[in-house]
Amino acid sequence: MKVSTFALTAAVTLIASSSSADTVAWWHFDDAEPGTTANSGVVTESVSGSTATSYYLWSNQVQQANSVYRPAFGPTLGFSVYDPVSGATNTNRSAMKFVTARGGATPDTDAGRAYYGGALKVDGGDTLYSDCTDSVTIETFVCTTGGVYNTFAPIIGCLVGTSWTSEKWAIYMENDGTIAVRFNGAVWYSGNGTPKNTGTLKINDGLWHHVAITWDGNTVRTYVDYTLDKRASDKADREYAKTGTVSYSGTATWIGGYAQHDPNSGGRKFPGLIDEVRVSSGALSPDQFLRLVSTTVDDMVLHLRFDSDVARAIEDGEVVADSTGGGVQAVYHSVAGANPSTYDTVEKAGAAVADGLYDDAPVADTASFCQFTNAADNANYIKAEAATACLFRDGTSNTTNHNYTVEAFFKANGEGQIRKTLLKLGSKHLPAHFITGESAKAHQIQFCYRKDAALTWTSGGYTPGDKPYDDGNWHHVAFVSDASNKTVRAYYDYLLVAEAANVYVPVPWNEPLVIGSQENGTAQFFDGWIDDVRVTRRALSPDEFLTTRPVGSGPATLFFAGLENGYNFTFSGDDGWSVDGRGRANTSAGNVPTFEKVSPGDLLLDGANGTVRTSNDYSVRLNKSYIEFPTSPLYEQRAFTVEFWAKFTGYVDGGGEHDGAYANLSYHAGILRFNRATGSEFDWFFYRQNRNAKGTQVAVRNADGTVQYCNFPFDRYIADGKWHHYAITFETNEANTETTVSVYDDRKLVASQTCAGVYQYYGGHKLQFAMGSSNPPFTLGYVNSVRFSRGVLAPDKFMGRVKSGVILIIK
Repeated sequence: MKVSTFALTAAVTLIASSSSADTVAWWHFDDAEPGTTANSGVVTESVSGSTATSYYLWSNQVQQANSVYRPAFGPTLGFSVYDPVSGATNTNRSAMKFVTARGGATPDTDAGRAYYGGALKVDGGDTLYSDCTDSVTIETFVCTTGGVYNTFAPIIGCLVGTSWTSEKWAIYMENDGTIAVRFNGAVWYSGNGTPKNTGTLKINDGLWHHVAITWDGNTVRTYVDYTLDKRASDKADREYAKTGTVSYSGTATWIGGYAQHDPNSGGRKFPGLIDEVRVSSGALSPDQFLRLVSTTVDDMVLHLRFDSDVARAIEDGEVVADSTGGGVQAVYHSVAGANPSTYDTVEKAGAAVADGLYDDAPVADTASFCQFTNAADNANYIKAEAATACLFRDGTSNTTNHNYTVEAFFKANGEGQIRKTLLKLGSKHLPAHFITGESAKAHQIQFCYRKDAALTWTSGGYTPGDKPYDDGNWHHVAFVSDASNKTVRAYYDYLLVAEAANVYVPVPWNEPLVIGSQENGTAQFFDGWIDDVRVTRRALSPDEFLTTRPVGSGPATLFFAGLENGYNFTFSGDDGWSVDGRGRANTSAGNVPTFEKVSPGDLLLDGANGTVRTSNDYSVRLNKSYIEFPTSPLYEQRAFTVEFWAKFTGYVDGGGEHDGAYANLSYHAGILRFNRATGSEFDWFFYRQNRNAKGTQVAVRNADGTVQYCNFPFDRYIADGKWHHYAITFETNEANTETTVSVYDDRKLVASQTCAGVYQYYGGHKLQFAMGSSNPPFTLGYVNSVRFSRGVLAPDKFMGRVKSGVILIIK
C-alpha cells in the first residue's frame, strides 16, 4: 500500500499552558487480525473512565444482520506508532475498516438516499472527557478506500444523542477530500463562513494521513499531516476563535460514522480505514502528535550495545550480543598474549544512546568495549559469524544486490594508528570496511568496499578529508549501501564525507562481522573503545543513525550557557566533551566581562523541552570585552540553531563609543562568530552591517572556501538598549552544496538566504560574542542564556522569557 509523506514541520504555535497534556482516550484497534469482524467491546483502548464499547448499524434489522457492513479489523502499514509526549512506541498490527454502501430499505434495493455502514460508539463522554473542558486535541490516522458517502463523512465526533448537528467536536472528510470541523456549536466546512472555510490539504488519495484538531481555550486549529491547514479561498491559516468551555454531559464518541439514518438526508458514514484515535486534555503542538515509525525491528540484523553495570574483563568465547533482531551471535575471541578486553563503565559513547530508526526514547549507555594492543601490536576482537546471511530477506544464498547500513561509535587510544581495523562486514569479499589511515594519512579514517563491475571485484576506498579520528573524542561512522539507487555513501559524525554513484556493493552469503581486527592473516588490531555497533537491512539516512542524544523526538540541546555568575556550560548529558567558556578584554584598553544582576526575564522557558529555569538573574556585560565558548567537533552539524538573549547599547570603533543610532561605522560591529579553534578564520560571522544601524549580515564561508555575504535588514536599531531574542539557523544538504541561513528577531523571521554550502573544518570551533572583523569595532551591551541546538528549531521552540508564574510565550 502507498503511504503519504508526512511533513513533520511544527507550525508556529504558541502554547499558553504551564502543564503538559494527558492522554484521556486512545483507541489502538489491535485486537484481531485484518479481516476479523469487530464485536462489541473488542477494541483495544487506553482510556480512563470509559464505559462499554458498542457498534451501531443502520436501524433496519436486515442491514444489521448483514455483517458486510460491520466495522472490521483492516490492514495497516505494519508500522509502529511513536508518542513524543510519553516517549513510548506501540505496535500497530491492525486498523478499523469501515465499509459503506448506498441503497434503500433492504440490501437488494439500489434506490433512495440512505447510506449504510457501521460505526464505533463509546458511551460516557461526560466522564471520559472531564479534563477536556478548557482545551483538547483530537487526532487519528485515516486512509480512504473509495466507498460512497453523503456530502461529508464523519471520521470522529463527540455527540449529544444521535444528531450530527449537536457535536461538541467533530472531524469530517468533505466530498472534495478536504477536512471539515465542528466545535462546540460552530461549523467550519464548505460553504460556511466568510471567507469560505474549505481547506486545501486533502486525504482522499488512498494514502494514510494524520489529521488533528486542537483547541487551547481560545483558538481551534486544523492540521493535516502535521501541517496547519489553509483555507482554499484566501490561503489563510485555518485558525478559528472559540472561547468558553465545553460540557460533555450526555455525550458519546462515534468513530467512522453517526447513527443518523434518515433516508431524506442520508447517513453519515466514513468509507475507509481509521487507526490510532487519541484524545488529549490539552492543545498539543504538531511535534507532539502521534507519528508512524517507518520500519519494523525485523530490519535490524545486529546491535551490539556492550552494556554492563559492572566493569570487568570479558572471557574468551563469551557471547556479547545483547540486542539482536536477526538471530546473530557475537562472540569474543582472545589472542595469545594480548591484554584482556573489558567492559568499560567509564568510557562510553554517551550517557544515553537513542535509536533514530525504531524508537526515539534514549536508552542508558552503561559501558563500552575496550581493547588495548600489547607490545607485539596484538589485541582481542569480536566476531559475529554469518552476519551477512541476515541481509538476505528471502533466504537465498547467491551473491546479490542489497540495501544495508553498518554503523558504530569509536574512540581511538593514542594518535596516528596506521592500518587498524575498526570493524569489517565480510571477510573475503569485504563489502564494507572501516580502517585507520595509511602512513601518509595517519589521522584519517578510510571507508573501504568492493564493488561489482561485470562480476569482477575491484577495490575502492574513501577518506573523510582532514578530520582527525584520533583527537580524543568519541566519533560515529556509518557506511550505507543504497543498492536501490546504485549508490554507496560514507558518513563521519553524521556528515556525508564521500559518495559514489552507479555502483552497488553485493553481499556475500554467510560472511562475518568482525570488530577490532582484520582477522584474515593480517591482524590490524584497533586500539581503543568501540560502542553500539549496528547492522541494519536498510539504507538509512543520517537522522536514522544511532545517536548519543535522541534526534527524532526533537532537536537536542548541545549546550546551554545560563551565564548565572559563571561561564560553565550546562549539558543535556554527561558526554565527556564539556568545556568552559571564558571572557576577556577585547583590547588592551578594554574591560573584562562582568556579571550583573539583570536579565530579560525572571524565568526562562525552554521551548524545545518544555522546562522552566527557576534561576535567571544574571547577565554578562560586554564593555569593550568578549566571551568565547570553545566547542567540541561534535557540534559540527548539517543543521543547527544558535540563539541568545541580548541587550545591545552601542558600538565601539577607533573613534570611541557610539549609541545605537550611530550609522557611520566603517567596519562591521561584531555580534557572534563561529570561528576555528585556532586562527582567525570563521565558518560564519553575524554582525551589524557597516554604516547601517538597522542592518545585519551573516558572512558564510562556502564549501569552496569563498565568503558569501547574506543581508538581514532589521526594522529597528540593533543597539536600541532593549532586550531581544536572536536566533540563527543553518540547514545544509547532504552534498554540502547548499545551505539555508535564516535569522530571527524576537521569534519573527527576518529573512532566509541560500549559500553554496558551509566550509567543513574539522579541528573544532569556538563561539565568540562581540568580536569584530577587526579589533575594534565591536558591540557593547549584555548577553544572556546562550543555546546551541542540533537541528533547525521552529520559533515556538526557541527560549522564551516568563515574567510571572504563568508560562506564556508572547510573540
